[in-house]
Amino acid sequence: MDEIRREQILGEAYFLRAYQYFDAAISWGNVPIILEPLEDYYVPNNTTDEVWAQVESDLKEAIDRLPEKSEWPANQVGRATKGAATALLGKAYLYQKKYDLAETTLKTVAESPEYSLDPEFANVWSLEGENGSGSLFELNFAELGEDDVSNAEGNF
Repeated sequence: MDEIRREQILGEAYFLRAYQYFDAAISWGNVPIILEPLEDYYVPNNTTDEVWAQVESDLKEAIDRLPEKSEWPANQVGRATKGAATALLGKAYLYQKKYDLAETTLKTVAESPEYSLDPEFANVWSLEGENGSGSLFELNFAELGEDDVSNAEGNF
């Protein structure tokens, strides 16, 4: 594997871990931070501040490694990007009431040529609007047909 691809994969891993710890922080606050394989299944909770610090650290690592949205090939649309990681970092700052950092961080996304608001708001909710210019991060699902193992129509 070449170094560029390796860095992208690491960036995606940091982003996804931060995304999960972000949800854990806003849902429960103090949760265990697990960064290595477990040897003991009892893991004490970390403080909420430690969880937020991990989110910030992971997102900064992701930002350093991820490409811009326009740098992914068309068949890779929907993957984590530098903009998605930056926006999530800004949102994490908001939840922690670090308003100055949130403003500065989110302004870089808002002013980026990678993103813009769709002039037709309804497009945001349509199939044609998927992964549009205003989309920071979307989960993409495969459509399953009648002959597939499941007919869940793209749901997990």
